[in-house]
Amino acid sequence: MGRIISLAAAFLQNKRGNFAVTFALVAVPLMLVVGLSLNFVMAFKHKADLQEAIDAATLAAAAETGINVSESQRTAKGIDFFNSNFYVIPATVVFEYPQGAVKGTAYYSVPTVFGKLFGKENIDVTASALVGIPEDGSMEMVLALDYSGSMNSNGKYISMRDAAIAMIEEFKLSPAKDKIKLAMVPFSEYVLADIDASYIRVVHPAHYGKTARACLGTRFSPFSTDGNTPDPNVEDSKWPTIGLPANFSTASSAAGAQKQDLVCTTKKGKQTCEICTTTVNAKTGEVDKTKCNKVNPEKTAAASNKADKEKSVSEYALTDPKCQTYQDSSLLSVPLTTKHDDLINQLKLAKPVQLTNIALAMDVGWHLISPQPPFTQSEGKAGSKPKRYLVLFTDGAQTVPGYGDGPSRGNNKNDTYTIQQAEKNTAELCKKIKADGIDVVTIAFQLGTGNARNQMQACASKPAFFFETQSQGDLAAIFQEITSLASQSLYLQQ
Repeated sequence: MGRIISLAAAFLQNKRGNFAVTFALVAVPLMLVVGLSLNFVMAFKHKADLQEAIDAATLAAAAETGINVSESQRTAKGIDFFNSNFYVIPATVVFEYPQGAVKGTAYYSVPTVFGKLFGKENIDVTASALVGIPEDGSMEMVLALDYSGSMNSNGKYISMRDAAIAMIEEFKLSPAKDKIKLAMVPFSEYVLADIDASYIRVVHPAHYGKTARACLGTRFSPFSTDGNTPDPNVEDSKWPTIGLPANFSTASSAAGAQKQDLVCTTKKGKQTCEICTTTVNAKTGEVDKTKCNKVNPEKTAAASNKADKEKSVSEYALTDPKCQTYQDSSLLSVPLTTKHDDLINQLKLAKPVQLTNIALAMDVGWHLISPQPPFTQSEGKAGSKPKRYLVLFTDGAQTVPGYGDGPSRGNNKNDTYTIQQAEKNTAELCKKIKADGIDVVTIAFQLGTGNARNQMQACASKPAFFFETQSQGDLAAIFQEITSLASQSLYLQQ
């Protein structure tokens, strides 16, 4: 017994191995603390990644724009962005839609190594973001559609018409449809339009301010590439026309062996007007003679007022058979309007006639989408709302001559009046229209690889706004793509 007690006392007095025992006792909680710390560091890193991912996803959901975008579509877009940016899967993503905003919240649990011993199996990480949905914007678009005779071939105009109607129908479904103004210029050799007579050549001043329906032709240089309001006192700045009702026009402005101009002068407060007829030698191009006859403004005005009481000016019978064809083919231009069914109804009736005058279409289209007279339905100007588009569709090259530098009377041998000049005018118009803050979208239909196709490509505001196809079956998809491009402008970032 004494031996046992002696050995026990010696064991208790022996210090060797105390550190190992102490370390063994301390190591377990120390490892637990270190492991848990590493878990929190990892969780902190995941939270930063999670926040970046949910920020991007919420922005994407809010920025999703188009016609009738639903909450489910925004959610799908947001989840796609989240999964593309957060690689630690699985995570839970929730999108909510408080008034005028998108709220995105992401949850992720970081599993702990020894946390179960502390009752902490996971560390929950949460990140959220709130982004306002962009405000509704406004948009204006002019459709300059080729209705020349070649569009009759194989029903090409029908494919164009149906694609354009589908575009307008989709715009009608937009929540912002009241902020979408659309216009149409169905063009061939002329453009049929209802326009203030102040801006038509060879119209008596007594009729200025009255509306006339007429087939507008190519203007003289340099006005053919000018977006400003024509000056009623400068005849060359105005559109020549055929088919004007007799009580509006005292002479035809059609080019030919004879040309008539209205000349008015004011002396001592009294205005005197004459119609001057110039006869040109067909062989030499020289002026043979000019004869002027005075006209009575009071009598002309009285006749016009009487006619106004009898019928609407837009119902006057067109006097030129060539222009009457435009009326019969329902090729009347439609100014900017939110009454989208007006354009659809016009498209359903329109049929192709005559030649191709792209330069004239761009000239009239530019004025339709400008806020100043003769058409004042536009609210746009460069650098401000609304977003403006001019869509040009053609299946052929320019076939109507245009005016260049020179006296610009159409019967002077020094004038430039060629198709090549008309093409130059189109290029100049494209340049100026884009400089005016208008996006030009062009569709080259069955143009091949020639100069006409290249001009359409150069006219587009950017590569994404140029479309070309040889197939009628592609037109619906092209117009749908234009719808998507344009609809993005209905939403402006806050």
